[in-house]
Amino acid sequence: MNTLSWIVTILGFIATITGCVLAYCTYISPLTRLNWYLKKPKKWSKLYVGREKYHWHYKNHPEFIIEIDDEGRDWTVQEKWMPYCPDSSKRARFVVVRVNGQAILTEEFISLDAGRYFVPVARREVIGEPAIEAVVDFKYYYTSMQVMLSRIIGEYYRESGIDDFMQKNKIDIYKND
Repeated sequence: MNTLSWIVTILGFIATITGCVLAYCTYISPLTRLNWYLKKPKKWSKLYVGREKYHWHYKNHPEFIIEIDDEGRDWTVQEKWMPYCPDSSKRARFVVVRVNGQAILTEEFISLDAGRYFVPVARREVIGEPAIEAVVDFKYYYTSMQVMLSRIIGEYYRESGIDDFMQKNKIDIYKND
C-alpha cells in the first residue's frame, strides 16, 4: 500500500509539472517562441506546396511557417554591401513568418545574381555627423532575427553561409533588436 501511494504521488507531481509547462507555453508571445525556434535551423523543414512554391515549417510546432512572397519588385540600386555579380538582375521579396495563418514577422530579402544569392536586405545607419553637402557614408548591419532567418532560408553561391557572406561584404550584426 505504501508503494502505491508513492507511485500516485509521483504521477500527480509529474502531471502538475506538465500542466504548468503547457500553460506557461500558451502565454509566451509568438515572437518569443519564434526567437527560440529560429535558433534551431535544423528543426525547420522545407515543404513543397506547388510546382515552384514552398515554405518552411518548424517540425515540433508546424503552426510556425516561413513563406516567401510570390510577388516581388525589381531592385535597381547597387549598394556597397552587395557582392559583385555577373548577372546584375536583383529582385526584392518579402519573407513572412506566420503562426496559425497570422503574419507575425516580415523581412525583406533580395535575390542576387539570378537567384544564386538570397539574403536579407541590410539595414544601415549614418556614420558620423553628415554635413549638408558632404557625402554620407553608411554602416551596414543585420539584426539577429535576419541572421537566424538566413540560416534557414538563405542561398549563398560562393559563401558557406550568412556569416561568411557578412564577413566578405563588411556587414555587422546588431544584436539589440
